[in-house]
Amino acid sequence: MTHHDYQSSRVRPPGGALLATLLAVVVSACAADAWRPDPRYEAFLDQVQNTCGTERIGSRSIGSDLIQDAYFLDVTSRFYNGEVTRDDYANSLAGSFGGAADAAGILCILAQVPNQASSPPPRMPGYR
Repeated sequence: MTHHDYQSSRVRPPGGALLATLLAVVVSACAADAWRPDPRYEAFLDQVQNTCGTERIGSRSIGSDLIQDAYFLDVTSRFYNGEVTRDDYANSLAGSFGGAADAAGILCILAQVPNQASSPPPRMPGYR
């Protein structure tokens, strides 16, 4: 076996398959509603930007930094739709962007949430 034959017979890592798998995992990790228009959620984000835009979470401004951050939008969507509790949401923001869960920016966002968004949606029949 020549050196060339040896190299061509070696198993190569499935780069394309690995990339496709990673992409699928990343996309599926996003909130299920992240790809659908939701006028109520969009209005909530507008209200957050208008009311809390100058507030900070850690070193980041809500209005100019976070309102366009993919993680912020994903976790905020999950919170708005009742998939994440208030405490988990506050702790997620504080852990990701620095600061405390009771930072003025986080408290401002929490104050903008309509009452129905703070309680989880009813469970689907047949699921426990």
